[in-house]
Amino acid sequence: MQHHSMTSLFRLLVIAVALLGIRAAAFGQGASGEVPDPMGLRETRELFERYVDLDDSDWLLIEAMHDDYLADFETLRDGPIAAFLEVGRALRASNTGMMPSLERLEDYFDAWRSVVGSVHRLDERFFASVAAIVGEEAVEGVERARLVRRRRADAAAVMGGLSLRDTSLDDAFWSMTPTAEEFAAVDDVLRGLESSTPRLVRAVAVGTVESILEVARRLEKAGYGGVTEADMNDGDRGREIMQAVSEAYAGAMSEIYDSRAKLMDREIAAARLFRDRLEPARWRKIKRRWATRTFPEAHIGFEIGGDGPGVEKIAAEVRALLPEDSRDRVIVDEILSAWYRNDDRLTDQMIVLGRDIMRVLFEQNGLQNGPVLEDELEAMASSRQALRAKTTESLIALLPEASREAVMSDLAGREATGEAGRDGSRAGVAEGGVAVDDAPLEAGPGGSTFRIVNPIAIDELEFMLDLFGLEATDRDVARSLHADYLDAWAGEVAPILEVAAARTPYEDDDAFGEEALLQNDEYLAAVQATRRLDDRLFDDFATAIGTSITPARLEAVRLQRIFDRAIDVESLSSTGVFAASAPEKSPFEIIDGMDFDPTTRANAIAALLPEVPGLREAYSGADAARIDVARRDILDSVAYDEKKIDYLGFTRAVNRRALKILGDRERRRARIEAVMLEAVVPSLESRPSIELGFEMADRGMHSPGDARTTGVVRGALRLPTLESGQIDTLATILREHLERELDLVARARTLRLDSSRMPEIAEIEGGVSTRYGAEQAFAQELGKLVFQRDELRERLRNRVLSTLSDEQRRAIDASR
Repeated sequence: MQHHSMTSLFRLLVIAVALLGIRAAAFGQGASGEVPDPMGLRETRELFERYVDLDDSDWLLIEAMHDDYLADFETLRDGPIAAFLEVGRALRASNTGMMPSLERLEDYFDAWRSVVGSVHRLDERFFASVAAIVGEEAVEGVERARLVRRRRADAAAVMGGLSLRDTSLDDAFWSMTPTAEEFAAVDDVLRGLESSTPRLVRAVAVGTVESILEVARRLEKAGYGGVTEADMNDGDRGREIMQAVSEAYAGAMSEIYDSRAKLMDREIAAARLFRDRLEPARWRKIKRRWATRTFPEAHIGFEIGGDGPGVEKIAAEVRALLPEDSRDRVIVDEILSAWYRNDDRLTDQMIVLGRDIMRVLFEQNGLQNGPVLEDELEAMASSRQALRAKTTESLIALLPEASREAVMSDLAGREATGEAGRDGSRAGVAEGGVAVDDAPLEAGPGGSTFRIVNPIAIDELEFMLDLFGLEATDRDVARSLHADYLDAWAGEVAPILEVAAARTPYEDDDAFGEEALLQNDEYLAAVQATRRLDDRLFDDFATAIGTSITPARLEAVRLQRIFDRAIDVESLSSTGVFAASAPEKSPFEIIDGMDFDPTTRANAIAALLPEVPGLREAYSGADAARIDVARRDILDSVAYDEKKIDYLGFTRAVNRRALKILGDRERRRARIEAVMLEAVVPSLESRPSIELGFEMADRGMHSPGDARTTGVVRGALRLPTLESGQIDTLATILREHLERELDLVARARTLRLDSSRMPEIAEIEGGVSTRYGAEQAFAQELGKLVFQRDELRERLRNRVLSTLSDEQRRAIDASR
């Protein structure tokens, strides 16, 4: 058995290194993070606005150049980058659990350097084009923006726990919207960072991405290239290989840490200059943002003892309570200044410890040295918390007794609220992956407590009564009937779920099949019993309240209840992230979330009512279908244990079911989208119809669009000062945009419904391999569509704002 453990260890090391260099998440233009994304229009604007003062005509030219830049990138993405990504997918698909050959790895990373170089050259051409059209005084600012983009492009290649995204000190500075005076105070420091960090980040990126190649080279040099399964199964030979792997891995990680240390040293040196030149309060915010992201092992954001108000806020409260001529106001400033200095010093010490912990992790000495450093870090965090507490006490002590007691009482109340939030019950996971709350089994105003099926909660009932449009007297009757319903549910359904939750099918392999199937039967019985009680309640409503409840409204409430019974609560069994799915939301909840005025809301619901029977039919079996899928998973698992089917057959069956359920969900969502766009949107007046169409487009992509654009569009449509000409212009702009965005939504849906995206399960020597090439290819294509949607929206935002007056723009800003 010893050779098996060594083989497993070798594979784990290979996987651990490979994760640094080969990633599978979807980003931007669908390059999975393996190649830098192009700059979006917003990033471009934000970079130029740091350094260059441009007018509207300049921005129009830059936007046109950016359109050309994206078109050129799309050509690159669909050509050389697509070919590179295919090489990567093929490399992963050929995985047998052993290290890929050095030759294959060198080919892969040569291709990586080539396509990354192509992206950099495309960026260079864009910035050169911009520099050619701006005034001579702006050329230097364009160059500074180019350097930042170069650094960001390389940083984007480093993913996972070693990510360099949003870690730079200068980005932390700009995120705080600095004043002109602050910019001038540290401009020379920023210039130094802009000129030096691209090279340092490039070294980190190349070392991290190519770490698996470095390991392979070291093994080849040591005489251990081309290792086979037979080599690993040879006891002495296997031990020699494992030692070589460990040394190669440690060497590669050491080089990565060294390159990261050089980058950290450069930014820490700049941080000291920032501290000396900026106001303490501003520097603390910048430092906290920067250090939290750059030194995650230091846990800068960790606050022992709760989430009470910060020292700065308490100081402001104390100062406000003191008389204007009080000398104690000066003392408040002195106490606060001392706290800034000491907190900054302790934060620096936490950063040092965080770096030491990072070094230990890279050197693989965590078991020996990690706990000691972590204890030191916790002690330092405690000292920081103690400093906060002592400073707070000193500040409050400056107040008269009455004011002091009031502040302390308020402070205690806020801390208690924070503790209550942290100590709130969390859902546990029962056997079979079913989460059950520790809370009592009745429904409350917070909604659902079971993840299998739930009674109608108070807030759900109130929403239903709104759909009925009942008067106060009828509402009281409905609430009384609902109380009886809850009693019936607690007496009939809750005991079934309690029995099911008490089963432990995964603790005894011999009893698994019988216990799991019994539990599944109980889940189904609970769903069916709840449906009967729901139907009885709705019939009781109709009988007791009479003509106030129309048949169409009753159908609407029955549809809403299907969603409230928790359609999406059960996670699907599968071997791939392709089973991830956006939650389903009822059309009534979508309308309710639009915050329409009462008349518009009523009109939207009225337009929806005739479509409800069709939607009910589409959703009628959704809550029971998931229980049936789980049952078939159990039966196949039993068949596999009894050797009636092999592992490949079992896994493929599970994945096929998951894909079918996902397809059913997608088709149901498409049905709702069609009803909303074809029946509800046309029934509304111009402004709310466009707003609802925009919302449906947002939902159709599953990845919500940027809130800034949504806020601008919604704010513009609701401006009371819009003139008729502006309304017509906005309507034209938004309808043209929606047509293009809904086309992207349709393309995304086609991809999500494609059955070829399912992971491939293949036999390899010593086991099986799950290959995600198709899934990754689809994720990459979806990433392109999301990026295109976001670019469309940024341009939409600019066009909407261009139709408004300065006063109207300020009104939108003020409303957000």
